[in-house]
Amino acid sequence: MIRALAAAGLALLLTAGPLTAAELRVEVGGLHNSVGLVRVALFRTPGDFAKEEGVYREAVVPAVVPAATLVFTDIPPGIYGLAAFHDENADGKFDRGFLGIPREGYGFGNDAPVLLDAPPFEQAAVAIAEPLARTMLRMRYWLESAN
Repeated sequence: MIRALAAAGLALLLTAGPLTAAELRVEVGGLHNSVGLVRVALFRTPGDFAKEEGVYREAVVPAVVPAATLVFTDIPPGIYGLAAFHDENADGKFDRGFLGIPREGYGFGNDAPVLLDAPPFEQAAVAIAEPLARTMLRMRYWLESAN
């Protein structure tokens, strides 16, 4: 899958001419409330994906029901993994409870499915090869997915 994304991104880059930076708009839907913040992080490599120390760029906006839009500017063309969470208490941390069960909403690029942990980088990755790229993801809440 990552090879297919890389090939598609490279093909777009070669046909689009020289692109030095792009803008990425991320629409985050499915928010339960307008409390706190929505945080979306970009990751450049599979090894860094979904790790706090691996964040390449982060965008933060107030939570707005039913959806919030975050904008990244001056992003070099490439393939990036996306991870988001609804930081309801605005403490900058993804809160987990007993056994690591999420206490706040979460989501990933391409609306990648979540089992016990973050999905693989290639499932949550988007290719940025245009002056303006757009993507959407849906916030999930553990209690909602457990039922």
